[in-house]
Amino acid sequence: MHNNKNIILGLVALWLPVAAAATPMNDYQFKSPSFNGSGYGTYALTVENEQYTRQQAVQQQIQSAMSAAASAAQNTPLQQFLTNLESRIYAQISQNVATSMFSAAGTVQPGSIAFGAGNITWSQTIMKDGTSGIQLQVFDGMNTTTVNVPMGQFTAGKQ
Repeated sequence: MHNNKNIILGLVALWLPVAAAATPMNDYQFKSPSFNGSGYGTYALTVENEQYTRQQAVQQQIQSAMSAAASAAQNTPLQQFLTNLESRIYAQISQNVATSMFSAAGTVQPGSIAFGAGNITWSQTIMKDGTSGIQLQVFDGMNTTTVNVPMGQFTAGKQ
């Protein structure tokens, strides 16, 4: 019996390497393209696109938060008051300039007013048709715009 046992063990020992060699080694493949190389370019592109999309979403959230903070800073009661006051001051200045331009029938008091890098000047001029007018020059720091306003339309009722 001991002999039969050794024979069986010997046969099993001989059969195991044959069975292992009979199984093909290349039947198993990795599913991930990063390991098996099949479709790796598409895989890498997909990963890159996902990273880019996430970065863009984060950048957009940061920009949105900054815009919301700036908007909130402009919406305080103090800022609203200052904006309204500034608007009224500019309206009063423009009214004073217009009053100075058209103060007396036929005469214009020349003048100028400076705003930062810009400048507005006005003076009396003779129009192409021979009538009196006002020449208004607006310089914004880079460009000059000239506006010629005929006087007859604004001073007809002020005599």
